[in-house]
Amino acid sequence: SSSASSSASAAHSASPRPRPLTKLLSIFKWEPRKAPEVLLEAYLTEFTADDDVALFVRCNLYHEQRDLVGERIQQLARDVFLSHNSRAEAAKASTGALGGAWGAGPGVEVEEALRLRAPRVFVLPQIRDSDMPLMYAAADALVLPSRGEGWG
Repeated sequence: SSSASSSASAAHSASPRPRPLTKLLSIFKWEPRKAPEVLLEAYLTEFTADDDVALFVRCNLYHEQRDLVGERIQQLARDVFLSHNSRAEAAKASTGALGGAWGAGPGVEVEEALRLRAPRVFVLPQIRDSDMPLMYAAADALVLPSRGEGWG
């Protein structure tokens, strides 16, 4: 009985513990000065769905009739995937190295890779100004690759 409990205890302690999710937050107006493509290209190039990281984006598209943030992020992700895979194909031709974007194998279609292998990106809804401190406090890091700021 004591050996059964000690082996159960050993098996329990040997099981991997879930790693905490690193939460990156970016809040900006979608415009060239705020460099959303720089942020997203860097994030989408560096991470995959296997990484314990997520990017939370709170973004405004002023002067547009509907919110296109999710669609713009999806298009940038497609562009990153296709660009990375074309570079991987060139490397394969010259060196024999294999590898696709986000660890996707050869022949994986863009939409499948986006669904299964792309890193997590969440578009956050508009919230009250009084709730903004809660959003900041929930994040592990604030990421803002601005090309310039208009204040101060």
